[in-house]
Amino acid sequence: MAEKTAPGRNPGNTAIIETARRGAMLVDLVRRSIGDNLRRSNDRRWEANSEHCPACRRKGTSANALSVFHGSDGNWRWKCQSCGEGGTAIDWMIAVSGNMSVLEAARAAVGNEAIALPAAVAATPAAADVETEDEKQKTRALVHCIDRIRATVGWGSEKVLVYLRSRGISDASTAALARNGNLCTLPVEPYLAHRMLCEVLANEQHSGEAWLMKSGLMKEGARLTALAYRPLLFLGTTWLEARIIRAPKDKDEPKGIRYGKQSTPLSFRNGNQPVAMITVVEGPIDLLSKIELGVKPNQILVCVPGVVSWKPEWLTAGVKGYPTAVWELALDNDEPGDTAAEKMGRILAGVGGVWRRCLPFVGKDINDELMSMRTAV
Repeated sequence: MAEKTAPGRNPGNTAIIETARRGAMLVDLVRRSIGDNLRRSNDRRWEANSEHCPACRRKGTSANALSVFHGSDGNWRWKCQSCGEGGTAIDWMIAVSGNMSVLEAARAAVGNEAIALPAAVAATPAAADVETEDEKQKTRALVHCIDRIRATVGWGSEKVLVYLRSRGISDASTAALARNGNLCTLPVEPYLAHRMLCEVLANEQHSGEAWLMKSGLMKEGARLTALAYRPLLFLGTTWLEARIIRAPKDKDEPKGIRYGKQSTPLSFRNGNQPVAMITVVEGPIDLLSKIELGVKPNQILVCVPGVVSWKPEWLTAGVKGYPTAVWELALDNDEPGDTAAEKMGRILAGVGGVWRRCLPFVGKDINDELMSMRTAV
């Protein structure tokens, strides 16, 4: 993996971006967004409740969780202690708008075109904080299914292994993740896969199909569970991802379908030395590819499910647990990967973490790099 170098930029755009990053206008931007809810603490700091944070909008936390402050480097920044999000005036504009590019946000910030948070939204707690009783029951049913699949379903489906080998991933790497409790394979024949799942999930409480329906793994009236058509399974504690082992039929067909709420990321460790490096990869195939390329005994691999599905608290908890580790952000070499890496980097830096952006030597992602090495050999 190689560290990324910044591409050439238009000098005029660069000046706009740098002016926005210095953030002299940030207090005005935030006040225009949330009004008098932003309270002045002193000449260098303003504060508000976290329900006014454009990233999390959480109620019930400290009244001073959201802050706008003048940093020691002379730049103005904002920070939410509730969710960990924060950054410059550019980041504020992106968080509030939800769809601005860096340049668009910089131009809007310099032009002082603040965006107001809708009052009804700002007063609503984050959806992740609220779970109905039906959702709790569904989660419990899914956890039962995941635990049974992990305990009883193996990883040796030959056609799935053939697919993984075609991606450059050896049986040894597949077995390593399976031993970690995070990978299983089903028969590729849908009826056989469905029947296997029904057999392993059934108990004295419910039939296998009843568990599939209660957990959301099978729709009411369906003949088979959707897992029967996606025989490569990646397992977490409260979530499951089922993937196809062929090319998608069209651009609208997802490679993987995820069930449940991912409370923790998938991780892999191949040693017990003090952790010196934490490498963040995008998706389980890249995780397997990184295992194939080699994992150092002082390294942890962390797999985020996608560039928009990770949680800031995963990073802050990682820095707290491994304060001296260097973070490698090895997300895909594309614009969404770059954007996510920048956001992750700001969160890591905000809690004292050391990080660097890493890119594959060839192609878009780690699997592309692995495949290029296989071709070269």
